Amino acid sequence: MNFNFLTSPKTLTGWGIDLGTTNATLCRASLADGSTVPDEPEVVELRQPTQAGTFIGTLVPSMVALHQGQEYVGEGAKNLRALTATAAGGMTRNVNLFHDCKNEIGTSRTYPNAPEGYRSPTDIAAKILGFIQREGMAEAGGDVVVTVPASFQTAQRAETARACAMAGLYVGGGRLLDEPVAAFIDYAYRYDPALLNDVTAKKNLMVFDFGGGTCDIALIELSRSEKGGPVKVASRSVSRFHRLGGGDVDLAVLHQVLVPQLLKENALDDFALSFQEKTKVVTPALIAVAEALKIQMCNELWRLAQFGRITGTPREQIVARYPAQVIVRLGNRELKLASATLNAAQFDLALAPFLDREHLFVRSTEYRLENSVFAPITDALERADVVPRDIDYVLAVGGSALIPPVIDALAAYFPAARMLTYEDRKDAQLAVARGASLQALALAANGRGIIEHAAQDDIYLRTSGEDIKLVPRGAALPYPAEGPASYTGLTVPANAFDAPLHLAVELVAGPERRPLFRGTWPLTMVSKGTPLILHYSYDANQVFALELKLADMPESLPFRATMENPLSHVVNPNKTQEEIDRLEEQYRNDTRKSEELMPKIAELCAELGQHEKAVGLIRTLLRQLNRPVPWLLNRQAIYEDARGNRTTAIATYEQAAQAAGASWSGPLFNLALLHFRQREYERALAAANRAIAVDDDAPSQTLKLCILKAMRPADDVGPVARKTLRRFAIPKELKDYELHWLLRAAELVDDDAVQKAVADERRARRKSGTHPTAGAGDPGVLPDRRDEGV
Repeated sequence: MNFNFLTSPKTLTGWGIDLGTTNATLCRASLADGSTVPDEPEVVELRQPTQAGTFIGTLVPSMVALHQGQEYVGEGAKNLRALTATAAGGMTRNVNLFHDCKNEIGTSRTYPNAPEGYRSPTDIAAKILGFIQREGMAEAGGDVVVTVPASFQTAQRAETARACAMAGLYVGGGRLLDEPVAAFIDYAYRYDPALLNDVTAKKNLMVFDFGGGTCDIALIELSRSEKGGPVKVASRSVSRFHRLGGGDVDLAVLHQVLVPQLLKENALDDFALSFQEKTKVVTPALIAVAEALKIQMCNELWRLAQFGRITGTPREQIVARYPAQVIVRLGNRELKLASATLNAAQFDLALAPFLDREHLFVRSTEYRLENSVFAPITDALERADVVPRDIDYVLAVGGSALIPPVIDALAAYFPAARMLTYEDRKDAQLAVARGASLQALALAANGRGIIEHAAQDDIYLRTSGEDIKLVPRGAALPYPAEGPASYTGLTVPANAFDAPLHLAVELVAGPERRPLFRGTWPLTMVSKGTPLILHYSYDANQVFALELKLADMPESLPFRATMENPLSHVVNPNKTQEEIDRLEEQYRNDTRKSEELMPKIAELCAELGQHEKAVGLIRTLLRQLNRPVPWLLNRQAIYEDARGNRTTAIATYEQAAQAAGASWSGPLFNLALLHFRQREYERALAAANRAIAVDDDAPSQTLKLCILKAMRPADDVGPVARKTLRRFAIPKELKDYELHWLLRAAELVDDDAVQKAVADERRARRKSGTHPTAGAGDPGVLPDRRDEGV
């Protein structure tokens, strides 16, 4: 990587701001007069007012609070969070206390009960950025780069840019930098400046950003078109899973280890504390203890590993101890935890769901959520159509990426990759801001960044004839550099007088012409051969925009579309919540639609891990209907199981089966699966046989074979499994759940051909399912192409 900059007649400064979900950080990179090598980036300590005085630190909690007529940003707001809403002058979230707003920026979320100027996530982000600008950058000058998650979509990036503008910061011209890219710049600068000198052919980099509240995975293709030139990065896939971070590990330690210790020390049984007491009092009181024990345990595991003693020491003998007594006040009661401890065996159990390679689904209880880090990793790999051995580098950043078992699990999963890790927790937390400051300094000194975003593939517009290449593979963004391009070589393909003509606007990529976008433009009263004008651009923030107009009628309504990261398969974490909000608003306006809307809302809530809410919605609907509905009871049981309430799940599956009678085996199949996952094989077999008695289908027989194999591993189930395998239809005719059981049947007999067919079909479904279609059953008509060009 080239960290030599052009000389300047004056000292140059580059500012990097990491506007994180939990903390924000400011860093300054400088280039002295006449120098070509930047000084070591300096993380700026900021003075943060609190009620107890001024706190000085590099991490600014991403929080804002209003208290007694004063605004507090950072540490002061974090301290005020401890005041409950019921206390005198206490704090209420989204009224006078604002945090975790980054996850809501760019959505329709508002805070209507807050004062003017604090009523949206953008307002709060602007307050935090404005504080950083005043306290750390005032009158200093220089370029600034602000980082965003790689998964941020158009609206989220636009609102972040608007928050920056409100704070007096200019971030145009590609100055919104993806967090994984910033972290990679910092790693190369601090640990291995020659890291990218070998990048001539394409290399795959997986950035694993495991922070306090999110787990962001970004798969990036690295390349260089000229020796000594900037490295080009092309985003191949992004997967962002909300509510998966170090905070979830802390909650696992709290509820699996500390709560039992608290109950034991105070001679209380397992049911002595109510749900409200645990969530409202015990969790806030012990969460910092859980985090401190986790960090201490990680440090001890790392120390033992350095001395080669990690494998020879019994896990129960590796112990972290909290140095102080903790007092938990429950009304008039006072509970004491005098000896909070965590041993490595307990830590392993708490971490197990987060490192599970087999069960890549969310598990939730009323108190915490658990999901494997390999869920977003697998998602990102599958979306990019690569396998672990295709990864050349894995960069682990974020405070939670320093957990030793997490690093060990990553190294085992990516056997061909070079692991790039930070040894110091502070380094890992500050990496994004440092990398952003170096990018800003490069922009100030060279007019271009150390890293340049590039198109990873050719982008074409489809026509009735030859496709038109709009963006060439490897083109640096923005493209075109001088501004939007125009193309005049298109015409309307048919007359639109007697009936509207639906003109298909379709973008594809690469030699295989995989679909990126498809829409239709209804045209009326136009004749065949009418010329069209296409304007398009692909900006530095990775947003592709196009506009198609009638050349002879410029005043007519054009067709417009924008695509964020068009060449990358991106999961938008906000779309599901936005759809929930839309459906809930629709239900509030017409409660007669409860039977139609409530199950949809419940399903979406379950996707976000909100299983308790999903259960409540189904229960409410069942009460309204006042009758047992088999599929609703089955759905409720699924959600009960997902939140850990297995006793109720079993009873509800039985109710669903009774209501369904001989018409449907689904509840019994799911009941067998629940017992199977709990290794209750006798119960699982009994439920599977009952399901088969109702419907002897191939998935049920496959589940039964899996149960029998688990009960008696030495038995040969191959002959029956081969017969069952032949009962399935071909993969493209199967539903998703049937496809899963086809794969399980193939695994039982090691049928590689069927396993490959299932993998191919899943890949095809993912690709076709991630792109919009023309809709309304009308594919539209592609435009004609003539011999004129740009």
